[in-house]
Amino acid sequence: MYADKAEPYTYKSQYIQNARLTGKNDSGIVGNDSDNVFVGNSGDNVIDGRKGNDVLQFSGASSEYAISKTANGVTVKDNQNRDGQDTAVDIEILRFTDKDVAVSTLG
Repeated sequence: MYADKAEPYTYKSQYIQNARLTGKNDSGIVGNDSDNVFVGNSGDNVIDGRKGNDVLQFSGASSEYAISKTANGVTVKDNQNRDGQDTAVDIEILRFTDKDVAVSTLG
C-alpha cells in the first residue's frame, strides 16, 4: 500500500486506507502514511502499518485470541482458527468484536 518509486504501478497505493486479505494463504500487507484499517485472512500474516494511526481488525472477541508483545511488534493468534496467527508491526489498535486494544497498553 505504499508507493515504491522503483515500481510505478504502486503510485496509487499511497492513497489506499483500508485493505483486506482474502483467501487462505499466508500473506501480508505493508501500509502507507495514512490511518489504515487492515483485515487479515485465515493464513498467518505479517501486517506492517508503517506510519499513521493503524488498526488491525479481527473477527472474534478479544478473549478468543492469544496476544503477545514481541521485539518486532505484537503476535495475535486466533484460538478458534478463523484468523490464523498475525504479526502486527507498527499497528496502534487491535480491534475485536467486543473492544479495541491499544498496543501501547500491552505489557
